[in-house]
Amino acid sequence: MNELPLPLPRSQAGPNPQHLLVTIFGDYWSGNSVPIPSAGLVRMLGELGISAASARSAVLRLRSRGVLIATKSGRNTLYRLSESVERVGYRNFSNQFSFASEKLSNWDGRWRVVCFTISEERRQVRSALRSTLRSHGFAAVQDGVWFSAYQFTPALLSALEEFQEPSVIALDADLAYPSALGSRVQSAQSDLSGLGEAYRSFLDTYTPMLDAARSSTVSPAEAFITRTTMMDEWRGLYRRDPRMPMQLLPEDWPLEHAGRVFTELYDRLGPIAELRARDLLAEFDLETDALPRVYDSRSARTRSAEPTRAKI
Repeated sequence: MNELPLPLPRSQAGPNPQHLLVTIFGDYWSGNSVPIPSAGLVRMLGELGISAASARSAVLRLRSRGVLIATKSGRNTLYRLSESVERVGYRNFSNQFSFASEKLSNWDGRWRVVCFTISEERRQVRSALRSTLRSHGFAAVQDGVWFSAYQFTPALLSALEEFQEPSVIALDADLAYPSALGSRVQSAQSDLSGLGEAYRSFLDTYTPMLDAARSSTVSPAEAFITRTTMMDEWRGLYRRDPRMPMQLLPEDWPLEHAGRVFTELYDRLGPIAELRARDLLAEFDLETDALPRVYDSRSARTRSAEPTRAKI
């Protein structure tokens, strides 16, 4: 069986060092599996206000989860994302820039259903499958029954195939009572009012920062901190958002507005955030293909489906 994507730790109040570290890998080395010195990762987390002890603990915890893979170079330890986490994260990278502008206004009333039965003894596989479905906009109506209003994408079908689980069944359902089910799915999803408030809080935080970026009053350090923490928050919102049809959402749903602020600020801060990231790692004398490199939203949307793996 192929290696499965491992679930990341659950979100907590305040910055989570493990989540921030995965965001750093995804945002500065997306699709490039070069190993990065542990001390360099600690340095980058330190720029985000994470203590050295907490940063080192985050690295070790992600290693124990199988999210990070360690290699040795002399006395130094270097880390890269595991192939499975890298592969799933790479697929989701472009989706994080497009889901806010998707409008399911012509919903056909049909639901896409994934059913599975995986025993408690194989909870890691079950958790990984749930994480995959959630990241593609599915909601659990029951433990092993998940629904989405969106059509199955090649990326999702490919991800499901990697589990090689005969108990996983994907259905395109024409249901007898779609409106009643829609209400049930909406209730089964995370509280929409709470998610709406999260988007409004995101706007309250980052709209002033976008104004500063437009007036070119952001330093490289501020750009790195803002862009990385914003991307970390946006990844959390992406995973939480149910991507419901417009007919099932409040009229003043703030997702599209939040998406525009995210995209513009992400693009404006990219070049100077990259400068700061490289400056933080300057003492480690990295190879050219190991240097941090950012993407803008346009290139992120148009990238190929699979990463190019570097030689290690």
